[in-house]
Amino acid sequence: MLFCYLSGKSQEFTYRHYDIKDGLVGNHVYHAVEDKDKFLWFATETGVSRFDGTSFKNFTTKDGLPNNDILKLFVDSKGRVWMMPFTNAICYYYKGKVYNSSNDSTIKSFNLNGLVNNMAEDKEGNLYFVYDAGFLFVLKKNGKLLRYNNGNIVPICIGIGGNKKIQVLANEFIAMGTNGITKLYEISLSENIISIKQIKKEIDFNGAKINESKIDSGLLVYIDRHENSSNEFICFQINDSIQQIKKVNDRQNSISNFRDSFCDINTIHGSVKLNYKNNSFAGKTLENESITYSFIDFENNTWFLTGYNGIYRRYSEGVVNAIAFEGNAKKSDIYSLISRDSILYFGNHLAELNSFNYKIGIFKIKKIILSNDDEVLLQFKKRFNDLYCVQEHNFYKVYSEESKKANRLFGISTVSFKDFDFDKKGNVFYATNAGVFSYWLKDYTRVNFFYPHRSTSIALIDSGIYIGTLSGLKFANWNKEVVDFGKKIPMLGAAVNKLFYNKNLIWVGTSNSGLLCFDGNKIIKVIDTKSGLNDNAITCIYASGNFLWAGTNSGLAKIDLTTKNVLKTYSESDGILGNKINDVYSDGNKIFVATESGLFILDEKKIDDFSICSMVKPEVFISDLPLSQDQENIYLKPNESIEFKYTAVSFKSEGKIVYKYRLLGLDTTWQSTSSNYIKYQVLPHREFEFQIYAVNRFGVKSKMITIPFEVSKKLYEKTWFILSSIFLLFVLIWGFIRNRIASNKRKLELKFENDERNSNLEQAALKAQMNPHFIFNCLNSIQYFVIEKDVFNANKFIAIFSSLIRQTLENSGKKYITIAEEVHYLKTYIEVEQNRFEDKFICEFNIATDIDENNQCIPPMLLQPFVENSINHGLMHRTETGGLITIEFAVNKSNLICIITDNGVGRTIAGQYNLQGFNRHQSKGISLTEKRINLINNSTDQSVNYKIEDVFNINNEIAGTRVTILLPKIFRDIVD
Repeated sequence: MLFCYLSGKSQEFTYRHYDIKDGLVGNHVYHAVEDKDKFLWFATETGVSRFDGTSFKNFTTKDGLPNNDILKLFVDSKGRVWMMPFTNAICYYYKGKVYNSSNDSTIKSFNLNGLVNNMAEDKEGNLYFVYDAGFLFVLKKNGKLLRYNNGNIVPICIGIGGNKKIQVLANEFIAMGTNGITKLYEISLSENIISIKQIKKEIDFNGAKINESKIDSGLLVYIDRHENSSNEFICFQINDSIQQIKKVNDRQNSISNFRDSFCDINTIHGSVKLNYKNNSFAGKTLENESITYSFIDFENNTWFLTGYNGIYRRYSEGVVNAIAFEGNAKKSDIYSLISRDSILYFGNHLAELNSFNYKIGIFKIKKIILSNDDEVLLQFKKRFNDLYCVQEHNFYKVYSEESKKANRLFGISTVSFKDFDFDKKGNVFYATNAGVFSYWLKDYTRVNFFYPHRSTSIALIDSGIYIGTLSGLKFANWNKEVVDFGKKIPMLGAAVNKLFYNKNLIWVGTSNSGLLCFDGNKIIKVIDTKSGLNDNAITCIYASGNFLWAGTNSGLAKIDLTTKNVLKTYSESDGILGNKINDVYSDGNKIFVATESGLFILDEKKIDDFSICSMVKPEVFISDLPLSQDQENIYLKPNESIEFKYTAVSFKSEGKIVYKYRLLGLDTTWQSTSSNYIKYQVLPHREFEFQIYAVNRFGVKSKMITIPFEVSKKLYEKTWFILSSIFLLFVLIWGFIRNRIASNKRKLELKFENDERNSNLEQAALKAQMNPHFIFNCLNSIQYFVIEKDVFNANKFIAIFSSLIRQTLENSGKKYITIAEEVHYLKTYIEVEQNRFEDKFICEFNIATDIDENNQCIPPMLLQPFVENSINHGLMHRTETGGLITIEFAVNKSNLICIITDNGVGRTIAGQYNLQGFNRHQSKGISLTEKRINLINNSTDQSVNYKIEDVFNINNEIAGTRVTILLPKIFRDIVD
């Protein structure tokens, strides 16, 4: 969240604010440190947050903290982040893990019975812990823990003294119930013995009630809150002398941020910057916040921690918000700026015209009354030293600041003003939604309707007027002859937002194509995002000296008028809140910027451009499993993936960081990404080297990090596997040849057996098809016709029946018959059955047009048993007429397809009839056909397959049976 903090003054620094909505673990923040990777760590009442400039990673008791209320942090020379909670415990974070008494034997051996409130480290790397119930622990560099017990001494703070030794400021209690005596001690460590001694130089702590203190390189600072007074004093011991600083009215929280001669006194009403060498205050900030701590990070950003409202990062001291109104956010929306005689005039969203003298340093805002206060104050311009401004429908002349007056000269309610400019003859020209027209400045009578189409901006030159429109740049001479530059130069056909004429060049600010520099004949320069512009939508243009300032929807750009190059950009990341720049004015090194969030003043001499980009060693994951950060040699098995998760820290960049990477061994080309991870799924066997570095928004590069790894050979790439494979292949070839010979011999024997078996089955099929029951029924039918003296039908039936017997005898002796022969045979058989059942059903044949039925062949008598099943088990049990059998022949790429479909009762009901004995016809044709199919499949390379399935109607009820038979394509020439 961007923030300009208001403290009752007319100006204030700008801040970036972070709280729980941004991911911070808690809004009550006690302390902060910077670790060796440049991460920031924040101790809060609800856990610890680590910040990389983009996101927070939070740690609580779930991650190993003994308690969520963490009061203080400390980073040692090994990179461990120590955490001091509000409980009798301590822990530290190291290489991705929190260590506590349950997983670290050294911490467990502390056996604390009080709160650890401070830490220090000497030059040998020994750690010193002070706590309020036992005085001192020392954790030596070799891991050995030493303890100094003295229940009468309660430490206040610990640090490095002027002699580079550890010093402790503590209260010593002579007897129970007595007031403690404040003393300064020096700690000595010899082998495994801790010794302390009081500093010999007498220091007058008499009567002091010390609340907060600091020991740092020979400087002792403490807050003296006298026992019988509400006053607080800041006391400093410098070179063994004590100075008492003048009284501070606010209650103190901490002393921090020591740099040069300055430090921060953090109070319940803001943070005071103090020059402790000359005993003077240098300013106060965030007066409405209770500041618990402040510090400066590696990029010179100043951070302020609060007791209730999270964290603030102050932007550069070269950026201040001069005008930010409390209570009504709309008043902060500044639309227009201009200067006259060191007076800056600005107008806001509510049509308020305000001014202040920016030369005197104290901004006393004066409001100038307008007659129409319901319109946005759009624009200012000067003619000679006269100042004019325009609203949407009204035009004003502004008199001196002291008069606080602006006269409305005229207004037009039917059009909306967009821009205005003056010629040398005393005319004012207006760009409006209805076109361009002019007025005399003397009496404001209408002079000329100059251009009859909607206009967005104008710029007058000696020979005519440049006109910006939604369809591009136009030019009209004084004879109103119009040139459309968009038709000549396509880029000038883009919608125009702003025009600015400077030194015989017209600067065209477009709505989406950037800034174009035009000399009247050609485009001299195109300045857009590719050349460093913040955004391609130009909102305002102003020139001062050798520089042009271009406002966009995403910030401000400074352009060199000589080279036409972008020199610098400013945006919210620099403290200009509200990225859309409404107007800009420059006076030397001070640049005034109007946005929806207020009026900002940039002092380029004070703007801190210092930046560092710190790249943290990436985390490595092998097939999504994290690799130990200590592991140096990385080996991947074949088909394992490798992933790198990384981050670079640059708080001033606010996440605008680009990563450059490459994988040597795969590609030498540098790739760019803004993502925080890269994953390689499958890599070939070889050695690789992953290289990566970061570039922040200032162009600062981090150090390059290199991670080598190797992908091992796949099984088939290994030597033993190759040799084994060759041997195995030889064995397989030899075995294949041997088995092939044996197989051919077995196939030949099997063929003779199958032929003999097939002949027997064909005879059995013949008997099954012409079973006695069927013949008996046919003879009964003939007898019936004779009894009825129906000689015609009897003769007809005998003729059909004899034809069927003849065809059966002929076909049974053949290995293959044509489809035409099979169809003729089936028709004869069906005609016999139709006569038997008195035409209870009909049969239809469908043969695909791409089938040559006289040459395509199939084995004989395969289909008849399925047709017989359809009649006897399906159609015979229908209670109504209309039985239908459909026999279809079709082909695909590899098979002949035969489909037999009936609309009988279906398999389920037919089966019930069989169980109840209603169907005495027990056909063996299907079982014999299955055996024939098995014999065919075993004796040939091509197979015969079939399936039987139910047919369902639209109500999902069984409506018949379908048999699908897949046969190999066999042709007469092959058979012959």
